[in-house]
Amino acid sequence: MSSKLSLKLKQIVRAVFSALTICYVAFSVTTLSAANVYFYIESSTYSDTVTVDSALNEWKGKDFDRGERQWTWNWFELGVEFDHFSIGYLYREDYDLRFSADMAELYWLSSNKLPLQPDRIFQLELNAAHYQARGIRLGWNDKFTFLHNALFRYRLAASYLKAEDLIEGYLSGNALATSENEYEFNANLFYHYSEDRLFDRVVDEPKGEGYSIDAQFELLIAQHELFVDIKDIKAEIVWRDAPYTEGVTSSDNREYDSDGYVVVLPTLSGYEGVSERYRQTLPNRWFAEYRYEFSLGFNAGLLAKSQFSDRYEGVSVGLGGLQVDYWLEMEVWQLTWNKSGFIFSLGSDAFSTNEMKSLYLNIGYNN
Repeated sequence: MSSKLSLKLKQIVRAVFSALTICYVAFSVTTLSAANVYFYIESSTYSDTVTVDSALNEWKGKDFDRGERQWTWNWFELGVEFDHFSIGYLYREDYDLRFSADMAELYWLSSNKLPLQPDRIFQLELNAAHYQARGIRLGWNDKFTFLHNALFRYRLAASYLKAEDLIEGYLSGNALATSENEYEFNANLFYHYSEDRLFDRVVDEPKGEGYSIDAQFELLIAQHELFVDIKDIKAEIVWRDAPYTEGVTSSDNREYDSDGYVVVLPTLSGYEGVSERYRQTLPNRWFAEYRYEFSLGFNAGLLAKSQFSDRYEGVSVGLGGLQVDYWLEMEVWQLTWNKSGFIFSLGSDAFSTNEMKSLYLNIGYNN
């Protein structure tokens, strides 16, 4: 078993143990009849260049579209709710990659050892952000009526987070294809990290602490329903003693594999240091849904969401506890079943895992 897999299993076991501990403590201070256990799992992944399967395998594969985005957003929460108050264990992990179309193409070509066009110049731009965090999430919810039985519900929540596995920074420069199987590059670089994946610098991993503030709102007036969910209205992680690298990286150090394709071992002209305090701001994420209820349980609606500053719109139809959504930009179909407090939702742009560029999963219970 690899060390990374062992670490991931330890994190999962630790997460489950922490969540159960919080639930036990919460049950200890209230009555079982008044408390309600809830859980919520959401995982959303998007790539506009290669398939999700290829993205997890160093972009190896035949399918490629010039693009500029890859991201994944993952959330696991388990807790107890009683009266208006809730307390839960939260684990979350984000990746956000923004890159130039040229950089995506060069990386795909080199990963698959495909021929380059000699004398072609590639513009290199990359912004990356990543973290893992776990902590405690406290919530407060209430509702009231107004204007002849119009109903307004709201939920406010705040999380305390302990974080690890930091990546945040940028790379900017250009590359030149000198032959069909060789290229050279020169780029400015500045990034903070827990593990130096570029130059293999041995460092002490920083530890982060932070917070996030979230809110949900729901308005029901006759057959009209409006729902808004905003994550990370204000959120940040403060990293202590965070290693960083700053300078100019180049391809001066090169080797060749058995096929004669260049293998670049990047060099650095600059310096490496440690930031005593480094603040990582978490971008907000929001989801909005308007729905109109027709007769016989049929409904239709409009959807919108913002994920890592990218905006997406969709349409929706439903009947009873079954709902079908279609997200226009991502070409994603999403099927949701919601019954007796249990929700299961699955969405993708393709049926085969070898063709998927979008994947969405949501499982939850709160009765």
